[in-house]
Amino acid sequence: MKKTSSLTFPNINPHAKMRIFFFHHAGGSSSTYAPWLSLIHPDIQPVFVDLPGRSALYRVQPIDNFSAAVDYLLSEISPYLELPYAMFGHSMGGLLAFELSHRLTIRNCAPVHLFVSACRLPNAERLTASKPRTSFSDEEMIEQLRTLNGTPEVVFKNKEMLSMVLRMMKSDYTLLDSRSPQNYPALPLPITALGGHEDIFVSTDDIKQWGTFSVDKEKSKAFLFSGGHFFTAQHREQIVGILNDTLR
Repeated sequence: MKKTSSLTFPNINPHAKMRIFFFHHAGGSSSTYAPWLSLIHPDIQPVFVDLPGRSALYRVQPIDNFSAAVDYLLSEISPYLELPYAMFGHSMGGLLAFELSHRLTIRNCAPVHLFVSACRLPNAERLTASKPRTSFSDEEMIEQLRTLNGTPEVVFKNKEMLSMVLRMMKSDYTLLDSRSPQNYPALPLPITALGGHEDIFVSTDDIKQWGTFSVDKEKSKAFLFSGGHFFTAQHREQIVGILNDTLR
């Protein structure tokens, strides 16, 4: 395993033909993808990407501005784009991967494919709520975590772990709320969107419309699974199968 400040290269294969960068959800870390490792085809080198404030960077001040986060990630992954590469992002990670794809397209270094999972459309307005997410109390944030249903129960029982997750959530919500929806030109690469039928935060219509943000409508696809916002935990074999089939 090789690790840089924000990137982890597990299962290093010097003969890999391409890379795929994985971006985590709000309040999470790239460790979410660890159970996928044994399922990814050996021709594909996975790269786990973490924002500051979590994993090995938990002592580093989190980034709470969307544009600054994209700038940071761009500087982190740019030295590792000599191979063809794809991106996969879940929820917040999908928006970051989408924005990075645009930035890298401008640099004539676009990915070959973008995968977005449980991710709202990039031109969608912010979710409305009775109060801004950034002003949630700890109790309200915990309720939100339970509604999302993606946090292991052990976290809620461990004060130190829970405090760390709440810190990340608040920072990531500030990051997301700093982002202004805009009209994007279509990307010159296929987009595969994945979603859960029971996701109360991202509609199935959103998942089906992701292909409109790609020039390549024929190769852009949408897949829907049973489950909510974190349907990926229930369907990892099918999802990694889609990644393998698409990229090989």
